[in-house]
Amino acid sequence: MNIKITKPQEPTELQKAFQNLPFDPASEAEYQGLMFVEEILKLMKQQGMKRKELAQKMGVGPSRVTAMLNGSSNFKLETLIRAAHALGATYHQTVCPPQMKCKWSFYRESETHQAFMPNIRSVKKTSNPIVLQNKEPATDDDADAA
Repeated sequence: MNIKITKPQEPTELQKAFQNLPFDPASEAEYQGLMFVEEILKLMKQQGMKRKELAQKMGVGPSRVTAMLNGSSNFKLETLIRAAHALGATYHQTVCPPQMKCKWSFYRESETHQAFMPNIRSVKKTSNPIVLQNKEPATDDDADAA
């Protein structure tokens, strides 16, 4: 076994740019958009899906998909969800508190030992629906609470 020891190289321009985190909101939005496009392209390649087929499944024109995948468009949340659904996937997002680090975990339940499954309580469905009856109209309006 040969072990090759290399000296650290100077960081590239790209590495230097990422050292200046956090980004301003506009730069972070562009970065997140590019990361989303990378994920979409990866799923398209895995499924052998072409841009035209993705456009049909999303219910948009091919030029819209081309603009989306070229990174030249600003995404609406609905567009992100449509693209994910068109590929049989789901879209997830989160807000991470400043004192914590967030990390996504991808796994297949069928390939994961029960000891390593997230501790999520399941909800048991019942055959008897619950029916609530209110004889008096509500007098409080919680809409102003927020």
